[in-house]
Amino acid sequence: MNNKLFFGDNLDILREHIADETTRPMKEEAVSAGFYDAPRFGAEYPKLQILTIEGLMSGTERPRFPDLTLGRSTFKRAAVEDMGAEQGKLI
Repeated sequence: MNNKLFFGDNLDILREHIADETTRPMKEEAVSAGFYDAPRFGAEYPKLQILTIEGLMSGTERPRFPDLTLGRSTFKRAAVEDMGAEQGKLI
């Protein structure tokens, strides 16, 4: 028996068992999780976020989080040492 489900197969069955919208308890739980305070970024971000695949794919929703590509402001950088000499031979 083949029990694999492919994209587009049996969507009507899936829709019977999966709610299309978020429920009130889901939203309450997300709000009760609180916020992450990112002082360097001057903002708060929800710890628990409810996003839909449809919203992510269409670009209407996106997760909220600090921009970690700004590593220069979040992590210390090692000092660069200039020895002024060339590397010697090993053998």
